[in-house]
Amino acid sequence: MKEPLLIFLAFLFFLPTFSFAKELPKVAVWDLMSGDIKEAYAQDLTLILASEVSKLGKYEVYSQANVRTLAGWTEERMKLGCTNTQCLTALGQMDIAKLISGRIGKIGNRYSVSLNLFDTEKARSERMISEFCRSEDELIELVQVAARKLLGVEVAPSAIPQKEGAKTPDPPGSAREPRRVEFSKIPLKNALVMGDSNSPLKIAVFTDPECLPYCASLHQEMKKVLQVRKDVTFYILLYPLPSHKDAYWKSRSILCNRSVKMLEDAFAGKQIAKIECGTKEIDENLELARDLGLEGTPAIVFPDGRVYLGSQSARQLIGLINK
Repeated sequence: MKEPLLIFLAFLFFLPTFSFAKELPKVAVWDLMSGDIKEAYAQDLTLILASEVSKLGKYEVYSQANVRTLAGWTEERMKLGCTNTQCLTALGQMDIAKLISGRIGKIGNRYSVSLNLFDTEKARSERMISEFCRSEDELIELVQVAARKLLGVEVAPSAIPQKEGAKTPDPPGSAREPRRVEFSKIPLKNALVMGDSNSPLKIAVFTDPECLPYCASLHQEMKKVLQVRKDVTFYILLYPLPSHKDAYWKSRSILCNRSVKMLEDAFAGKQIAKIECGTKEIDENLELARDLGLEGTPAIVFPDGRVYLGSQSARQLIGLINK
């Protein structure tokens, strides 16, 4: 009897030294959409994105194919994406805490990587980020950098893609000098107005009614800014991108009605009425954006001519206003 008892006591003695591996939160990485780049590139970059998330050691990573198998969804269902409340809730029911979706695109001579992090429990976007480069050769590093920034991981300056001979990027937290344009060239008469038009600080925002979720997110953050900064007015210039098939007529309809509410309905995915009024202002906005070198939406132009591309939080906007 002594031998089994000794073994049992030894087990009790050593038990505290063992610990079970903590279950990692699950994150689903959706296939990256391709915009004016090869579909094969988007597929490869999706794998690189998933690998980069996995390397952090903080998440259990599921691919879109994994989710399809678990949920039993059809291929047609998967093509609809998973940014609506119903799909995000379904992921949450599968114990998947986060979803990463995004797009790889090309506008002019620049490439873009745009990623969105969704919280399935709250069924909403938690964070968005866009990164840009000038060469296909930089896309791999750009996806890796974007993934880490999206998940709040500090990125070493040396990891940020840059051209040969270019200056070393500023360290995290430093203010890089943005590109500037001549603000006076922007005809604010062509804009929808958010805020008091008599406010001293005028900020132009180029947006697209089908630019989801980035323009839609920025719009909500602008409303938050106006709640605390009564000295600011946002002038919204509709800039329908050619890659969004219904954006042009929606922009014309919204401008015909001069309706911020219609724009918000479009951002919410609601149907809006098709209205014709013979306006030429959308065409003028398109020409203006080309002249200013604005290659995508959203684009924010401050009174001193500073240009920032991509969505910003209310806190970031206020910080940029105060600069």
